[in-house]
Amino acid sequence: MKKMAAVLCAAALTLTACGNGDDDKAKENIKAAVLEEDGTELTGGTKPTEEQADCISNGMVDEVGVEKLQEYDLLNADLEINEEADPTDMEQGDADALAAVFVDCIDVEKMFATQFSSGEEELPAEAQDCIKEAIDEDAMKAGLSASFQGEEDEDFNAMREEMLACVMGDIGGGAE
Repeated sequence: MKKMAAVLCAAALTLTACGNGDDDKAKENIKAAVLEEDGTELTGGTKPTEEQADCISNGMVDEVGVEKLQEYDLLNADLEINEEADPTDMEQGDADALAAVFVDCIDVEKMFATQFSSGEEELPAEAQDCIKEAIDEDAMKAGLSASFQGEEDEDFNAMREEMLACVMGDIGGGAE
């Protein structure tokens, strides 16, 4: 009887390890893609830290799952990031989960400051502060989730307009 229990435990561990193998491989591949260059589409063009890359890769796999990430064409059959992916057909729960992963893992203030900076010129401190004030993480999550579902979100659009006003107000103001 003890021998049979040991065999069952070993079989259970083997099956569990096999199931986690895809998860682990996907996490490694996602992390590598996130860290690959100076910035990726996944992180809005900003260079993520090792910790942020771990957060993104773990979150994507743990919250949405490998099979769903493949269904949405975010991962290919080899469990690698599909660089051409632009999901617009996600189920709301998955879209909400993925949006939360990105917003919770990435420094969104830095991301937007980087996106609004032109060339090698950094935004003035006043414009950066204005952007930080305009950022609403709930609106960010709702906007990302909506985009993953092929929709738009009014609160996100309002936040984006407010951030653009921060930048345009500075550029148009001609502050010296």
